[in-house]
Amino acid sequence: EEKASLIAELTAQNSRLTAQLKESSAVEAQLMAQLEGLKDQCSMRKTSLQDHVHSLESLKAELAMVTDKKVDLERRLTSSLHDKDNLMQQLDEANDRIVALERQLKEQEHLYHNTLKELERLQRSHDTLAERIGAPEPTETADPGRSLHAEMEAEPEDQDDGWLRSEAVQVYKQLRSLALQLNTGHDDDSGLHSDLSLTSLDGEEGETLRRGALAAACADAVAAYATLEGSRVRDSIAAHARRALERERQIDEKNELIADLSSKLSVAEVELRAANEERDKLLNDANYNSLQNDEAVSRARQERDEAIERKKVAEVALAKTRVELMQANSQLYEAVRQKIDLGQQLEQWQMDMQELIDEQMKHKLTSQEKRRKLPEPVAPTRTARILGFFQR
Repeated sequence: EEKASLIAELTAQNSRLTAQLKESSAVEAQLMAQLEGLKDQCSMRKTSLQDHVHSLESLKAELAMVTDKKVDLERRLTSSLHDKDNLMQQLDEANDRIVALERQLKEQEHLYHNTLKELERLQRSHDTLAERIGAPEPTETADPGRSLHAEMEAEPEDQDDGWLRSEAVQVYKQLRSLALQLNTGHDDDSGLHSDLSLTSLDGEEGETLRRGALAAACADAVAAYATLEGSRVRDSIAAHARRALERERQIDEKNELIADLSSKLSVAEVELRAANEERDKLLNDANYNSLQNDEAVSRARQERDEAIERKKVAEVALAKTRVELMQANSQLYEAVRQKIDLGQQLEQWQMDMQELIDEQMKHKLTSQEKRRKLPEPVAPTRTARILGFFQR
């Protein structure tokens, strides 16, 4: 009986140990499964960390590239601003020179008008003196009984009369030639015109100069000289105006380049800001990789990534819209400036046309006045001819 009870006890103990062994085997299998799961999770997290590190390195490289691009754009923007300042300074200097030349032109025109007034005053004085002296004396009846001494005294007077007439003709020819050369602007055929004029003068009765011919020739020469000087000053002003317009065009091009660089800089800053945010996000993910990789965290990260992407797209679109607005403002400014330039050109054209019409009317009235004042040549006496030469 003791052996049977011992055998039964051992059998029960063996059964209990067998059950415990089975439970231990099941627990061991469960622990092995958990260990494999932990190993898989650890390897996955290591892979994710490596991916984050690689992404971080690529973002750092992209950030460095964007930073270099930003530095280059800032350098180009600074250079463009410096060039713009230089061009603005040159434009101001050109405007000052244009103002000085316009002032000089006004002074020349004022001097020209004063000269014309002085010539008119001298012409009136000449006419007044001629009226005071009176008409040519009537030819006295030759006295058959005049003495030989009177005839000898008349010969030197005739010689002086001829010398004065010759000098007057030479002066008149020189004045006519000078006025013709100034009017033709020293063209190739100016000498031909001068020769023709002098030939026609020699062919005419050079011995019978009309009253006021020398004064008219002098006035023509002075007017031609003043016109030539005014034309030179106008050409100089036009050249300076063209250079000023060229500088304005260069400044506009620089402004467009600056606007383009500013727009690129704005887009680069937006991209740089987005890259910085992406880098901070990856750094946070790398720092908090010990968190449980459950579904809620994954969904939160996904929503965060989508929000950051939408923000990036919105900022880029805002930067592009700002650039388009700047370009539209620049185009509007250019259109307004062109409209102002066209208005100024139209006003200048109207002023030029009015000035041309006034000059033509003045020239026509002056010609009519000269033709009205110049009398028909008469055969003057010896004394009247001498006085007439001194008056001229």
